[in-house]
Amino acid sequence: LILGQGGVGKSTLTETLVNKINKRYTSKRAILIKAEILKNALKDSIDNISLTIDSIFDLYNLYLKYIDTDVMNFELNNKNIFNLSILSGNIILIIDGLDEIAGLLKEKFNLNNFVKSLVDLNKQLGECRIISTARDSYWNKEKDTINQIYVDVKYLFGFDDENVNKYLE
Repeated sequence: LILGQGGVGKSTLTETLVNKINKRYTSKRAILIKAEILKNALKDSIDNISLTIDSIFDLYNLYLKYIDTDVMNFELNNKNIFNLSILSGNIILIIDGLDEIAGLLKEKFNLNNFVKSLVDLNKQLGECRIISTARDSYWNKEKDTINQIYVDVKYLFGFDDENVNKYLE
């Protein structure tokens, strides 16, 4: 989990990571779930969503409905294949704006169950690669409600373009 204040560069970092991973590795694929895309897609229909987001697959499946379908691999719309792809390291999932997604979906997003699904998935092989960003103010409010043993938290204090390139080299 990467935490930082609004505007510090979390989104820029996630986009850069996805681009670098997808250019460097042919056997791995980084997938970016952006809160901004969900916010724009759901702004008028949030009340019509019938599902609750309790797992990483639930969020991914919701996201699939609102993105450019040419970008995604539809073989991953099966929960077992999706989970196996994450477990095997073939998929690196990056969620930009977990706090914004939670705020958008409100009671339809269960943070406890969501984090538990990540922990349970990681316990199977211990090598899941899921990165998420959130504002530190959100995490400070929510951190006591979940088991943090398996959540590795890093703080982002800001980058300019030169520092991003140096950091990711």
